[in-house]
Amino acid sequence: RCTPGEGMVLKCAAFALRGTLAHATSPSTIEVLRDALVVVTDGVITNIVQGADADALQSTLHDVTQLAEDSILIPGFVDTHVHPAQVTFAGSGTDRPLLGPTGWLECYTYPAERAWADPTVAAEVSGAVVRRALKHGCTTAVYFGTIHLEGTLKLVDACLEQGLRAVVGKVCMDRCSPADYVESTEASLSDMEAFVQATIAKAEVAHPNGPLVHPALTPRFIPTCSTALLAGLGEIARKYNGSDGGDGGSRANKVFVQSHIAQSADQLAFVEKLHPGQRDAALFDAAGLLTDRCVLAHAMHLDESELQLIARRKSALAFCPLSNVFHTEKPASTLDAPNAWRCGCNVGLATDTAGGYAPSMLHACRTAVIASRCLHKDTTVDWKYAFWLATRGGAAALSMPIGGFEVGNEFDAQLVDPSAGDVLLLPGGTRRNSSSTQMKDKPPEEAMALGVLEKYVNLGDDRNVAAVWVRGKQVHLNDASSAAAAFIRLRGGHGGGAVAAKEDDAAGAAESVRLFSAYVRSVWLLQGLMQCYGGSSVGGLFARSNTVLIACVLLTSLTASKRLFAATTLARLCLRLINVPFIWEVEIWAVLMDLTLLCSGCDVVRAAAAIRAQLITFYAGAAFWKINTSFLDATTSCGTIFFAQLLAAYAPSSVVTSPAVASLLRLAAPLAALAVELLVPILLLCWRKLGLALALLFHLLVVLTPPPNNAGGFSVCAAQYLFFFAPDATAAVLSEVAKGDTTARALALATGIAFSLGRRVGTHPFFFDTAPCAYFVQLVILARTVYKMPMFTATTPTTTAPPPAASVSAMRVTLPLVAAVLYAFVLPSLGVLDQMAPNMFSNQRYHAGSNHLLVPTGLLHASLGVGAFSVIRVHKTSSLLIGRQYPAEVTASFDPAARQLLKSVGHSARMWNPMLGRVIGLMAVAGPVPEDAASKPDARYTLPAIELRRLIGEAKAAGESFALEYARLDTLEPPNGAASAEAWRAKSKGTHVTYTYDAASGSAKCHVGKGLLAGLLSPCAPDEVALLPPPPWWATKLAAFQPLPILTGEGWGEVHCYGP
Repeated sequence: RCTPGEGMVLKCAAFALRGTLAHATSPSTIEVLRDALVVVTDGVITNIVQGADADALQSTLHDVTQLAEDSILIPGFVDTHVHPAQVTFAGSGTDRPLLGPTGWLECYTYPAERAWADPTVAAEVSGAVVRRALKHGCTTAVYFGTIHLEGTLKLVDACLEQGLRAVVGKVCMDRCSPADYVESTEASLSDMEAFVQATIAKAEVAHPNGPLVHPALTPRFIPTCSTALLAGLGEIARKYNGSDGGDGGSRANKVFVQSHIAQSADQLAFVEKLHPGQRDAALFDAAGLLTDRCVLAHAMHLDESELQLIARRKSALAFCPLSNVFHTEKPASTLDAPNAWRCGCNVGLATDTAGGYAPSMLHACRTAVIASRCLHKDTTVDWKYAFWLATRGGAAALSMPIGGFEVGNEFDAQLVDPSAGDVLLLPGGTRRNSSSTQMKDKPPEEAMALGVLEKYVNLGDDRNVAAVWVRGKQVHLNDASSAAAAFIRLRGGHGGGAVAAKEDDAAGAAESVRLFSAYVRSVWLLQGLMQCYGGSSVGGLFARSNTVLIACVLLTSLTASKRLFAATTLARLCLRLINVPFIWEVEIWAVLMDLTLLCSGCDVVRAAAAIRAQLITFYAGAAFWKINTSFLDATTSCGTIFFAQLLAAYAPSSVVTSPAVASLLRLAAPLAALAVELLVPILLLCWRKLGLALALLFHLLVVLTPPPNNAGGFSVCAAQYLFFFAPDATAAVLSEVAKGDTTARALALATGIAFSLGRRVGTHPFFFDTAPCAYFVQLVILARTVYKMPMFTATTPTTTAPPPAASVSAMRVTLPLVAAVLYAFVLPSLGVLDQMAPNMFSNQRYHAGSNHLLVPTGLLHASLGVGAFSVIRVHKTSSLLIGRQYPAEVTASFDPAARQLLKSVGHSARMWNPMLGRVIGLMAVAGPVPEDAASKPDARYTLPAIELRRLIGEAKAAGESFALEYARLDTLEPPNGAASAEAWRAKSKGTHVTYTYDAASGSAKCHVGKGLLAGLLSPCAPDEVALLPPPPWWATKLAAFQPLPILTGEGWGEVHCYGP
């Protein structure tokens, strides 16, 4: 596509840009090139012309890209000192000194760097750091790694993969360091040379024509490096750079040196103690480390002779103004950059993350001006000086042909969009008003460009960075910037129009990608992170899946890759199946809806109708199974408990103790809970906006509920699928965030507040629940979505997609809906699904008869045999395993005020949650279970025979010797004439069985009847439940049945609340 021009040859890797360029030619001079045409060939600037010459040259070229009006092209920033491993605590510890047991290094730096012993952590953090650098207009960075060879090589990989020019060093330290974060001298030198060789090899493979990434010898600083280590590093420097530190071969194979020097008074005192009469610069020089490839950070306390020594050796200094101000003694100090430059030292600017909390070189520019003027009274350091330090200064410090726009320099640049963000960078705010603020001694267009650049340095941020190039390759593009529009459809990595994008096959395909990206980068991401991180603090499924899922979730969100999404979904499915049946019902919801999305090719538009139908069905099922006599009885209902817990947690004590409130709960609590759960699916079906609002409010109440009923994970998962009721509006909300305007700032503030509130709500005595943090952020997104939705939503999707065949479209909705109906209604009615059914906190009885007002349950129990579904009433057991799992009373975790309120309603103020222990560990949530819990009179409960067989098998497998007493009731449900089902469960005589098992011999004894002679008279029949083997594995995977607690005393005619 490239055509030869006069006096030059354009290769196919060439491109051209035309617009306004600006760069620093000295610390006090900014040159503006108006209407300039810059030609880049193989990453190098081969021509720059203006005016008529630009017109003539452009006529010979194809696809010259015209930069947006008012945008300016400037050199990329050079950050000469960064600690990527430390970004995880950026903004923390700013009040700490550098050294000492409570200092910055001991309390923050070393713990963060230790984490890079795990290459996975190093890779994740490195990728994020490099992406952020490019996003902020940084095209070159000098990175300080850790002592870990493999971890620091992950940083090299991140730079190579994302195209950042970099100098990367593995840290060396063999003394005066923590015992668990130090190397031997020999290991340090060996790993250092291995790092040098590996980095050179990787860089040459990635860029055969000249590496972008260079290795650096990195002694941390003099106190942590022995003389032998410094001398060994000097030998490596001479080996790769030549004996005199000059040109010892091709520049491509050069090795840099980086370290800290004269950083603080306490550090200098430490050096004096270790090396009496010597200072940092002389020690580095003696080791042969002061070379023309050496960059030394901080340099706050160097005297004139040391500065002159560094200048003679052609070494450079990294000016870190922000961290210098924080981590120094009184009075505060920082490098006097102009004085160092006058002494002949090259000086670059640095963010020094995390010593400096801000990742942006713009912030470093501003801090440099403030620090220099306040601490050194040097008014020569202004925004132009700081901009020069951030570009030309850094380039000179590294001796790299970058930092300015001259023929022969490599094209490292950033395009500044003055209209992006919330601050207009145009002088006067608009072009129309700019004339009143222009510099009178400059031509109008030049004054305009200078004004934009000055405001960018002083007020801009990453939102103003429209595009970034490194060696001519486009490495960052800000889709939200209007100035980036000319490049949005370009592919192949170059910035000009030489490589044009292919058009999308259809507008519907592009829309599908947009909506899928919005889904995986918002509600899906939050749910995935909550599952990966949140559950790990309490064990169970989530702990086992944490390490498997986290990388998949983050990578899927970052890339919006449908293949990765499919792999992640299948991984989560497999992990859930491993733990079936002891998973929450919402996990089954997630499996069914994710599979629906996968079967639709991850097309949000095509999957939306089916997922909406499924979620409505699940909500309806959850409400339907609460239409039973026990839930509607305020003295036994879970609904009463939820309202009482919320009131006790958040209402004034005068309200909680009010008799009127108790009366209201007794009258309306169960009906109010049922009404809300019924209204959610009805409104979602008929009036989507109101349905979404009510669903969000309902889930907010669920999240706010204290333990043991804090089912926040249910809300987070459900909110993930509420996205499909308004995908367009949610995607629009995310676009608002990207714009960076006032609305974006408000959303960001709301998100921060929501996250903070989530942390407070999620902190409990025995564990930390991350679900509130995740849901509150989801709530901010989806509440804004509801606000943006039209009052009435059409039944057909507003987005477009290629219309599938009618039969295929119908099947996409029908099959998922049939699966949802079978799961939510049919299987529970048949009696083959209890745990995992959408019956959370419903008081529903799935064995021992039905208490539902509309349908029977346990329809298949009679046909499946006595050994499977006989009703067993467990009286007591000496098995710790069985006793701690069932019936699992969690009343102790109730707030005393909640219990008192429940008692005033006439409620037993008690609750059981057997599946809490099965899924995530009862002790983690409700506290320790007393060892004698199973022998208490109120610990009796009923369960189907098949569940008792499972329990006995588990106790045997655990190697327990135990005794068990139970009664096998004569019928599967209360006979006609029984006073009530509860009275029958509690008092029916049935067949009393005593079973004992001796683990040492593996023998069991079973007797029927009561009394001392019962065992002699009535041995158990061979088909007695306790003597039957555990159920087959497939039966235990298909279903689990929850025990129904039995309360002693008179008057309890309904099933008490158990959950979930």
